[in-house]
Amino acid sequence: MSEYERNGCNTDSIHFYAMCDSACYRSKEKAKQEFGLIKTRLKTYRFTKESLCRALKAGHAVCGSVLVGGTKDANFNAGQLIGVDFDNAESIRDERGKVIEERKIEPGEPGYMYRALALARCRDYGVYPVCVYSTLRESRDWVKFRMLFLLNEQIDECSTIRSAIAGLLQIFPEADQACKDASRVFLGSNGEVFETYKSRFWQPCDVDLFTVHAPKSETPSRPRKAGILPRRVRKPIVRGRHIKIEELKRSFDLLSLMGESAGAIARNSEEYAQFVECPICGHHGCLTYYKKSNSYYCFSKDHDRGGSVIDWVMELHDIQFQEAIEMLGVCDG
Repeated sequence: MSEYERNGCNTDSIHFYAMCDSACYRSKEKAKQEFGLIKTRLKTYRFTKESLCRALKAGHAVCGSVLVGGTKDANFNAGQLIGVDFDNAESIRDERGKVIEERKIEPGEPGYMYRALALARCRDYGVYPVCVYSTLRESRDWVKFRMLFLLNEQIDECSTIRSAIAGLLQIFPEADQACKDASRVFLGSNGEVFETYKSRFWQPCDVDLFTVHAPKSETPSRPRKAGILPRRVRKPIVRGRHIKIEELKRSFDLLSLMGESAGAIARNSEEYAQFVECPICGHHGCLTYYKKSNSYYCFSKDHDRGGSVIDWVMELHDIQFQEAIEMLGVCDG
């Protein structure tokens, strides 16, 4: 079940994980020169739709996938955000495939794409972008923009994300067809971000709406490398074999873990267990564990959030996503 469904179709409460650079750029040339540095600075954050748009508007680079131990598809761990670029240009490449020149496609020529036309096609296919924004190279006489789409669930298979991107490129043949990696980094905006999630029609996209259009020849991602995670000094909570994120969320004994720090249970029914005290906010009677979804929620006005075992560890120890999954013993393999 997706977070969208768990929240009763309330899109205001959705959050997701992506990586973000701490620096801001307003020039594509400057960002291109320091692209290697951008990759080294990427860290995993929990985003909302609003915070994603703020980051892009400020000029931060974002990677829609959580990568562990590197910045390639082989380092993919999970992802929920995909995108497509419209450069309105015909690329001229050398024998190695490197772009050496761009020819501007004029309005009215085949391959030209307007924002309004792109959004109209989205409605036709039933997929709605979370935002549309001007890229760093857009100018007054050259329209260049990017559309980002939020999936309705976190995907832990790189091949599925790649297939979704391939399907998106089939929906938009006018887009840059070279941008198909799950590990792709999206540079920020030149300042103009259209928050299309504010439309009453917006909702997260079912991944199948994209993968159904993917070419059958789309190859799965390369296998991920084992043993690439640097181990923390902190003692891992889980020992033994490592498991994937989605399996961890489903099968981890979250109730017992919460009991170690929350203590006594005030009420225990077939559907939920309510703890006497919440160790995160310090209030009484506000922390509830839900048995069917193996999730928790704190209803305190000072906290008012919840999620899976990963969210619990992040909140309890005040750490980021990557540190939490390392504490929980998750790595490749």
